[in-house]
Amino acid sequence: GEFNQSPAQEVIQQILIRLQELPMDEDRLNKCVLHLRIFSQLRNLQSQTANQINIMALKFDIRKDPFFAKGKAEGIAEGIEKGIEKGIEKGKAEGIAEGIEEKSRQIVINLLNDTPFDDKKIATLAAVSIDFVQKIRQEIGQKSSLNFLRYLRRKRDEH
Repeated sequence: GEFNQSPAQEVIQQILIRLQELPMDEDRLNKCVLHLRIFSQLRNLQSQTANQINIMALKFDIRKDPFFAKGKAEGIAEGIEKGIEKGIEKGKAEGIAEGIEEKSRQIVINLLNDTPFDDKKIATLAAVSIDFVQKIRQEIGQKSSLNFLRYLRRKRDEH
């Protein structure tokens, strides 16, 4: 920078020392430090300024910084937006999974009701597990022998 050949960190440190020596309350000091931080952005010295503030253990309430408040609000808005997007994606995935499960359920029910096939054959045809078929069988309260009898009756009635 153009600080009469002094390194930027030394100049920042001198400014902060001088600010601490001035008779002012904490709010006024915070405001001055905030102005220094704003000016440091003009010369791309934000990190050096922040380092010097930390080194000197200068009390600076970041929550009072308007840039912090703006960044926090933007971060919250971005987080909400991403959360909504993830929620929609998850909801779509769950909806698709539920749709697939319901379709598989209907196929298994139809095979249980309309064929004499055993659970293994139904599971293979419906691309589901045998446990899934057995669960559906329990839910609809039908046994394979009853299905077979129904199947035979339908075949008889068709002729």
